[in-house]
Amino acid sequence: MYFRRIHPVEETGEIIENCFYDSDGVVRFPIGGPTCEEIVTHWAEMPSLPGMDVQRIYGKDVSRALRALPHHH
Repeated sequence: MYFRRIHPVEETGEIIENCFYDSDGVVRFPIGGPTCEEIVTHWAEMPSLPGMDVQRIYGKDVSRALRALPHHH
């Protein structure tokens, strides 16, 4: 599930603000937002990657991060 400040609805052209978009295509809102069947009551943030202050990395930085991880046998 992703939080989206702006979520365009392709089928209708509608723009939905401040919602959660689930991988199954369901739009959900936080408490205090518009009414929906499934209200999002809390949101957990992923922890930072080991030894870093970021939660995700992309591209060439991935290989460098993997090399920095301790090897477990």
